[in-house]
Parts: sequence; C-alpha cells; structure tokens
Amino acid sequence: MRSTPELKSPARLARYIATSFAITWSCWGLRAIISNLGVASIADPLPSTLWLVGGFGPAIGAIAALPWRDKSTLHRLFFSARPKTANRLIMFAVIIVATLALSAGFRINPNVSPALLPLIWLAATVWAGGNEEVGWRATMQPLLEHITGSWLLSTMGTGATWAIWHLPFWFTPGDPHLSTPFWAFALMAIALSLPLCSLYATTGSATYCAILHGTINTFMSLFGLNPNEMLALGLIVLVVTSLWLLGHAEAQELRSDTAANGPIGS
Repeated sequence: MRSTPELKSPARLARYIATSFAITWSCWGLRAIISNLGVASIADPLPSTLWLVGGFGPAIGAIAALPWRDKSTLHRLFFSARPKTANRLIMFAVIIVATLALSAGFRINPNVSPALLPLIWLAATVWAGGNEEVGWRATMQPLLEHITGSWLLSTMGTGATWAIWHLPFWFTPGDPHLSTPFWAFALMAIALSLPLCSLYATTGSATYCAILHGTINTFMSLFGLNPNEMLALGLIVLVVTSLWLLGHAEAQELRSDTAANGPIGS
C-alpha cells in the first residue's frame, strides 16, 4: 500500500464528505421544505430538479476531494476494469435480485411496469443512484481505508455515511422512501456496502459499481424493500460472499494492485 501525505490526508476525506453533504442536503432539504409547505409536490418540476441535482453531490464531492491531474484518471475511472472480473458483477446482481424477489414473494409494485425496467435501470445507473459510486466506493472507502488501515471498518463507515446522506427523504411528504423505516434502510445500506466495496476492490471499476447500484435501485422499485427473514438471509449470503471474494487468493492479489494504485485520482 502506497503511503503519501496526500493519500492519507484526513482533509481530503473531510472535503469529500463536506462537499457531498452540502450539495445534497441543500437541494434535498429545500425539496423537503417546499413539500412540507405545500408549495409543490415532489413530482413537480422544481422538487424534481432539486432531487436530480442533489443526487450528484457525491460525484461533485469526489472531484473536489481528489487531484484530477490528467485524462488517464477519467479513463481509469469509467473504462478500466481488471480482466475477467465481470462475473463478479453478475454474481452480486443475481444474488441481490433474487433476495429482493424472494423477500417480496415475487409480488411486484403495481405502479412499476416490468416493460419499463430497461429504461428505469438506465436512469438508475446514470443519474439516480449509480452516479454516486464515483464518490462512495471509488473515493470515500479507499481514502477511509488508507486512514484506518481496515477494509471492513472503512466499508461499514462508508455504508453508514451513505445511509445518513439519504436522511432528507424521511422528512419529505410523498417520498417513496417513507414506506421503509429508516433503521431498515440504514442496515440495508451498510450491508449493500459490502458487495459494492468488494466489487470495486476486486475489479477496480467504478462503472461496475454504478451498474450494480442501478440494478439494486431498479429491482428495489419493482419489488420494494421488505424487512423479513428472507431479506435477512439474502443479506447474510451477500456479506459472506463479499468476504469470501476478498479472502480468495486471486482477489487478494487484485486488491493489492488496487491498494498500490491508491484511490481514484491519487
């Protein structure tokens, strides 16, 4: 693992968190105020725009926190991945979709048309979830790991921060997140941070993480989030699979390469 003052500086992590939360909570907080005052519903143009812009807080925070020195950084971020690692993305996606479907008893949200799933997935990957991954998994988690020296601690810390970042939704009348208790959402976010961080650590691809994030959001819209025994079992399988992948000899070698390169932009 490379150690430089720039790489290990807590100031970079603080700058990322401060920028991400400032942008997102300003937008989503105003959206909540507008909705609570009855000025507009969340489906109206202004609240919708605030929701969209706020979702790019982590991406903007990543740019603010990291030294983007050349075009190779952007190429590495979006187009590079370890060879023959796409199967890990597929593996996690299958487990997550199966978990959500089984926990819902295969009952789908009547407000979501299965025919629209490709479009929903594209939106969820590009601007409604997947766009966050350059911040959470490619920036915060690696920086936190370099500071703490612990992959597991940094992953759980990233997951907890990710959950808290969503908090304004629970103060917004009409927001779909209100159907799920925040504690359940937070536990889900921490648990899902394990496969997402494991995927980034063993593939070096924020794009894979964006695709997985988009898949999670898409099928969560279709099946909902149902806190029950089946969901708990699926999350346990995800956690065990994530830790197994990191413990695997090949994964350890790939992860060493990622750690040697440092977080994106270093």
